[in-house]
Amino acid sequence: MKCYWLMNHACTDEQFNELNNCFGVSEVIYPSEELKKFWSNLPCSTEYDLDLIFEWLEKITSEAIAVVQGDSTYSFYVVNALMDKGMRVFAAVTHRDVSEIECGNATKITRVFSHIAFREYIRPEKGDAK
Repeated sequence: MKCYWLMNHACTDEQFNELNNCFGVSEVIYPSEELKKFWSNLPCSTEYDLDLIFEWLEKITSEAIAVVQGDSTYSFYVVNALMDKGMRVFAAVTHRDVSEIECGNATKITRVFSHIAFREYIRPEKGDAK
């Protein structure tokens, strides 16, 4: 099985092993360099620029899974589009270690993310929201 990957970093060995062991993934497919660059630095406006995302979505077949994570509004769009194709879509769950160091008038913050698992995106059933 293939896994389409749309995150701000490449799939780590630990993540690939989980994808392989839990879902039978043998290949991770990354977006084009142009889309990777776009996804890692989305425009700071209220308008959407979906051209590159449309191109990427058109190439994806439902005989795969996907990992999507990033800006919440763009991710919401992509996840829904993939789920409409009948795909299972996941986000990475991570543990974060954060440290802060005062540097005069500035604060240096370091974040180290450690992969825990993949969590599947789900849609609410009617009546779930109360």
